[in-house]
Parts: sequence; structure tokens; C-alpha cells
Amino acid sequence: PERPDFIKHFSDIETRTYEQTDPPGGKGRSIALSHATGGGKLSADILIVAPDDVLSHFHWHTKWEEFFHLLRGECSVRVGDPRYLLAEGDSLTFPPDMGEGKGHQFINDSSADVWILAVDSHDADDEAHRPDLGTIWRRSDRPA
Repeated sequence: PERPDFIKHFSDIETRTYEQTDPPGGKGRSIALSHATGGGKLSADILIVAPDDVLSHFHWHTKWEEFFHLLRGECSVRVGDPRYLLAEGDSLTFPPDMGEGKGHQFINDSSADVWILAVDSHDADDEAHRPDLGTIWRRSDRPA
């Protein structure tokens, strides 16, 4: 039978580019897996980050739990001040409300694209604290 809309192959989902406006913001491509298959309470994306780019601002969330799994490549993750090398197959979780000391940012310091599976709990009341910028991003700030 014909497959329903809640089943999709990632190659059939439009890849969109993104760039955060305030440096050192993230830049890359995103494949919105859960959105394309009808998800609303859970967000799952494949994020593709080019060499010398970062996935996002250095940040931490008040409500969202975030899970990441490196599908392809190698990169570093900044957690607070230290940076840790990550390799293909590594997974990590950031619980909500970890505070500035556990803020995080992925940095592609390799020579090839990095593919990261990112899953979060998508709480509408979340605040993303961005201590390097001295700002807080709220979901309600996002344009419709």
C-alpha cells in the first residue's frame, strides 16, 4: 500500500539552511524529521554542520532536554569552558536547567561535514540562555 504521511525517508524531506544572526551563532543545514512526519511534542532533526562552523550559540535550556548522536564525522563540543572531542557513534544528553557551567556548543573543527541527530523535548515555555551574548531566547520570540 501507499505509505502514510507519518512515514518518510530522510532523503524525501526538504533540507533547509539556517544561520543565527548574532555571532558566534550557528550555521548549517537541517532535515526536520519529526516535523515532516507530524511530530509536535518531540523534535528530531538531522543537523549538518560544515567545517569551521558551529551548530548553535553557546547555550543551555530551562525546559528542554536535548539528546545528540553523531551520525557522521568528528567535532568538538564545548561544555562550560572545556572542549571535548566527539567521534562518529558518540551520544550525549543535556538535561534541562543545567546552568551556564553546562552550557554547550558543537564546533566542527574537522575538514568534513558533521551529521548530528538532535532530539529535544520541545517545551513551549523553554528559555535558551546564551551567556556569551548575554541574551535569553524564548520560543515565543520565533516568527510564525
